[in-house]
Amino acid sequence: MRLGSPLKPLRRMGLDEADKTPTQSAVNKARNAGTPSDRSYTSTQPRSPLSDEMEGVSEGEIIRHASGLVEDQDARVWTKVLKAKKDLKAKQDSKTNQDSEANQDSKANQKSKADQKAKKDPKFTLADLPQPLQRYWKTHFVPTFIAWTGGRNIWEFPLEVKREICQQVYNMICGRSHPMRISVTGSVLFCMKSRLDQYKHTVSVEAELAIDMGFEKNAAMYETMESRRIFAMNELGPPTRFLYCTSVGPDQKDFRGCFMTDAILQTFGVFVFLTRPAMKLRGTEGPPVGALALAATAVCRALERYRERRVRYKTDKNGNYVLDNRHNKLTETMPAPPASGASDNIVDFHFSSPNYESVYHDIEPYARRIKDEKWNQILELSRTLYHSSNRTFRRCRPIRRLQPGLGQQLIPHADDE
Repeated sequence: MRLGSPLKPLRRMGLDEADKTPTQSAVNKARNAGTPSDRSYTSTQPRSPLSDEMEGVSEGEIIRHASGLVEDQDARVWTKVLKAKKDLKAKQDSKTNQDSEANQDSKANQKSKADQKAKKDPKFTLADLPQPLQRYWKTHFVPTFIAWTGGRNIWEFPLEVKREICQQVYNMICGRSHPMRISVTGSVLFCMKSRLDQYKHTVSVEAELAIDMGFEKNAAMYETMESRRIFAMNELGPPTRFLYCTSVGPDQKDFRGCFMTDAILQTFGVFVFLTRPAMKLRGTEGPPVGALALAATAVCRALERYRERRVRYKTDKNGNYVLDNRHNKLTETMPAPPASGASDNIVDFHFSSPNYESVYHDIEPYARRIKDEKWNQILELSRTLYHSSNRTFRRCRPIRRLQPGLGQQLIPHADDE
């Protein structure tokens, strides 16, 4: 490649003949004059090595000119071009390094924040529990704590209260031999919170299984999804209110039929079963109002899913939607058929405090009105129904229904075995 002499355009660019250094105004003027919008003619002048048009020239060619290897060329001008390119490259490299350092600092800050969050809210497993507590965790500690929460609103209570109860349970079990102060950020409280979440999930699953069992044992009445949906609507709608509004007449003060449906009794049996080995702790003397209200809330949630056709289904030979019992995961929700008009969003059916705490608050006052003798019946029926549903007992003694509920035929009898 052979370029024209760079000396001719020097005067046009305002270059000094001595040092060939252009002024900034002259350079800007030359650049503006070289834009296509201002040109009224095709320039025949050779390109200046300091103009923007020289960007296409390779660095090797510039070095050849700057070294004087090309005849009839002024090496000093090309040396300035080479220096300008090197300065520009150094500036770009410096900016790249600054951006890289900024990204590294940002990543370091994010990692530091993540580490601080991990320290603030560490994750623990059962292996992180104190050694003496590991032996009594499932047999005494967890049942006692769940028994204490069963008498209260299990959705929310202060963290410090949880810590105090954990401390009382620990002192009762192994506080003399291994005294320890439980921290709000320690492994004991973290594992206990995880266990409570698991307990609430278990109650939710048990409620769905209880209703599924009712439909299976009354298959002639609930063969199709439509019949199950109508049943759920009737149970949830006033004035029947499967939970507590069936008490009428002079016995209303006794709350005779409150919470006596099989689905609630069987679901409440989870609490009764888990708290069998619980130790006597101050604050657990009263009835487990919170646990019963939780069971009723879980049943209400399950019935809402049937009402909205938000359960696993299949189509039979007649085109009807029926429950698909081939799957073991009965808790898995599926989108409703298009004919039902239900939304495909199933987040609103998640069993959590924001979604169902309002239902819990509506049910809890009625649970507190139950008298002691009625509580004894509820506890006994829940224990029997829960064991029979989990096949713990092969035979159950006959139980007379006090009030018609979800399945008057659902009560296991010895003759059914």
